[in-house]
Amino acid sequence: MVDEYRLFTYPVVQGRGRRLFPDGYTIPALRLADSKSFRSGITYTCYAVR
Repeated sequence: MVDEYRLFTYPVVQGRGRRLFPDGYTIPALRLADSKSFRSGITYTCYAVR
């Protein structure tokens, strides 16, 4: 069981990438618990499962 997702997003342009949730997966209801941005363009977000 997952209580929260902590993600770092890097500003990189790519044609494709790995998906966080695979096709056919039911995405849980999430709420934004915390976020921070850094000068380098990296963003930290924390989502809690409702």
